[in-house]
Amino acid sequence: MGEREDIREYVIEHRLSSVRRVIAVSGGKGGTGKSLTAAVLSLILAERYKVGLLDLDISSPTVHLILGACCEKPIEDNGLIPPEICGVKVMSVAFFAGERAVPLRGSSLSDILKEILTITRWGEIDFLIIDMPPGFGEAMMELLKLVRRVEFILVTTPSILSAEVVRRMACMLCEMGKRILCVVENMSDPEFPVHPAAGGISGAIGERSTFNVCFDPCVEHAIGNAENLLKTRFAHELRCVVEAIESRF
Repeated sequence: MGEREDIREYVIEHRLSSVRRVIAVSGGKGGTGKSLTAAVLSLILAERYKVGLLDLDISSPTVHLILGACCEKPIEDNGLIPPEICGVKVMSVAFFAGERAVPLRGSSLSDILKEILTITRWGEIDFLIIDMPPGFGEAMMELLKLVRRVEFILVTTPSILSAEVVRRMACMLCEMGKRILCVVENMSDPEFPVHPAAGGISGAIGERSTFNVCFDPCVEHAIGNAENLLKTRFAHELRCVVEAIESRF
């Protein structure tokens, strides 16, 4: 088993050798809009770059729903070539599991993460955006081991609970020497002040940027249509995040 793992890790390194930057979109809790942020950022980046989007939220994949890719399938050719949606190459376990739940833990989770990274052929792309499962669990640790150059965008809400978990995650990543590009505070409400504890994230990541993205009720109606998602206020405000990513290119 150890030999097989070593081979897969070598193949993963080869598969990602033509990817200029790998950016993981992560957050401490579910329901913060992490997957939506990853998907829409990918669409915006694809207007100017070659982009891949990988859904690593194995037990609760939603990227395919957000982009309207439910009927898409990868092409088998010495691995799997991801389907393309509005210029974004998309890979998700949902393409294989369909509507079934995929309960995993321990070595099973590690194996499926490695398999997806091993078999996916991204080709030459500028950005690989990874939608991570919430929290700092096994999937995160596995990714940090397999893709050492990964950078992070952290997504929170104004809630003190969400912000505190992301603050801890930011501290941990900084201690490990990982690059945090920015924090996205999703569903911000300009009429209500943010709880003071949420400001602790800025202290954890130094001078890096925090971007506020207001709640946009139109997003729900745009789910499943990539072109309509790009027309939302949510997408418009996320363009500032793209500028921050580009400034660190």
